[in-house]
Amino acid sequence: MAELKQYLSVLAEGLQKKNRILNKILQLNAEQANVIKKESLMQEFDALVEEKGKWIEELNRVDQGFQSVYNRIRRELSEQKDMYKAEIAILQKLIQEMTDLSVKIETTEQKNKLAVEQYFRNQRQAIGNNKKSLKAANDYYKSMSRVNYVDPQLMDQKK
Repeated sequence: MAELKQYLSVLAEGLQKKNRILNKILQLNAEQANVIKKESLMQEFDALVEEKGKWIEELNRVDQGFQSVYNRIRRELSEQKDMYKAEIAILQKLIQEMTDLSVKIETTEQKNKLAVEQYFRNQRQAIGNNKKSLKAANDYYKSMSRVNYVDPQLMDQKK
């Protein structure tokens, strides 16, 4: 019985850690949204994606540990759930918080994805416009360089 209570405490700690990690990921999503609005997008954005990847790996490790502890006590817990109502309620509350954070993360990820896609569309368009401007400038310079040029003329020297 005391051992089961310890396992429930470990589960609660695991869920709290997952919630902290999810909050960190949500914070990184907000930073990504700010970076997307800047001109130095790629370096900062890549750094944030890399950091977020590390937090996701940590989240997966915590999740695996949580699952292994839960698998160890699942049967005993379901048989004695009346004895552990308070602990189960805490776990349920933490899981609800985690679910809410996951939804927020998914929403911000989608917004960031759309913003990045728009940024790249704008960049492609700007590159296309620059190419057109460069071609027009080159054509202009070519034509202007010929303005003062007089083609060789044949002069009839017989009179």
